[in-house]
Amino acid sequence: MREEAAQWVARLRSGVTEPAILASFEAWLTADPRHRVAFDEAARNYRIRSGELLDEPAGRYHWRAATLMAAAALLMLAGLLWRDRVDERHVITGKGDLRTIQLADGSDVTIDAETELDVRITPLSRSVTVQRGQALFRVAYESFRPFEVEADRIKARATGTEYAVALRPQEILVSVTEGTVDVRDEAGPSSEKLGATQLLTITRGSRIHALKRDLDARSVAWVRGKLDVDGQKLRDVIDEVNRYVDRPILISDSDIGDLPVSGVFDPRRPDNFLEALAQIRPITVERAADGSRRISRRR
Repeated sequence: MREEAAQWVARLRSGVTEPAILASFEAWLTADPRHRVAFDEAARNYRIRSGELLDEPAGRYHWRAATLMAAAALLMLAGLLWRDRVDERHVITGKGDLRTIQLADGSDVTIDAETELDVRITPLSRSVTVQRGQALFRVAYESFRPFEVEADRIKARATGTEYAVALRPQEILVSVTEGTVDVRDEAGPSSEKLGATQLLTITRGSRIHALKRDLDARSVAWVRGKLDVDGQKLRDVIDEVNRYVDRPILISDSDIGDLPVSGVFDPRRPDNFLEALAQIRPITVERAADGSRRISRRR
């Protein structure tokens, strides 16, 4: 029985999606209550061997905790067997395209403009890979299947919480608005545990020991369709705005790119932002016939 359970764990972990195989698994699981216990034990052993769960001596693994874990896992599995078991998709958003999607496990993902990600939900795992851009994850709670977001070499894992992951050219940001998230560096042993209202910034190419600080509303203002900046360089702000507009905004004089910018604005209405900026900074804005805009120093 244990060997059968281990075989089922291995097959499901491999990403099997054939309806006939999943139906066979359902039939085996419900045929005998002992099958469910064996499956839970095999799944836990698999996670220990793969490093997803720290091992504990048998004497310290309290029978009540084991029973509760098994019950939670079985409740989760019972639900999985009666809904879409696999959710695999490749999502790309264009300029100015902010959208929210629901995953098969009940989680919601709000995806920012110019973002690309891959979703993979299976009976035994939940993962999203961010290829570029950023997204906010409202994770449905499941202790048995941690929800993992990968960006570059960083993996951010939670069982049920709300957090955002941003993959930028020079850095990776993990922002936690609710619950806790474990952030792990695949390149080494470095890891961090983030709590609610905490933000971790990792410079790409460096270890994970980077900047950990309190999160403020600015970091996730994009979810509301806003950019909230406080002293950022003009060139960086324009790079963000250009993700939302059809025609890029250009900076003619490189020295003005260092000008500090603060404020809250809608990046889909750049003219309002640029008009306000021209009143408080020494710049002029010219609009070409093709709709593009060019910022230069006021002479």
